[in-house]
Amino acid sequence: MSLISQTPLTALAEELITIPSLGKTAVSNITGSTSGKMYLLEIDNTANPDEDLYLKIADTNSATTGSSAYKLKFKIAANKKQTIVFPMGYEYYSGLSVWVTKTSPLTSTTGPSSNVIMKVLVTT
Repeated sequence: MSLISQTPLTALAEELITIPSLGKTAVSNITGSTSGKMYLLEIDNTANPDEDLYLKIADTNSATTGSSAYKLKFKIAANKKQTIVFPMGYEYYSGLSVWVTKTSPLTSTTGPSSNVIMKVLVTT
């Protein structure tokens, strides 16, 4: 068995951002007004046993639920914790703003019964 060692090690990301209570109201500029890459996000929807949700992510430092255009949208199953990995990193340019809704359309403003927990691993 061979072993490969790399010195010095390089970090995948620089910052772990946790949003302990994400709902229908957009949380703007979670990464600061800066560019960077997102490598991993985790959404915990276990507080909503009967509600699938839609996580929406905009590349902007200010967002409004129901009217701001998002770049990414993910369906999060009811009563599940889901992890999404971007192996090469998802590049953003203005900062990230996030929110969750019960339905998919851009104009959706109905939030979950219980807020979700979101974690994001980024470089800035």
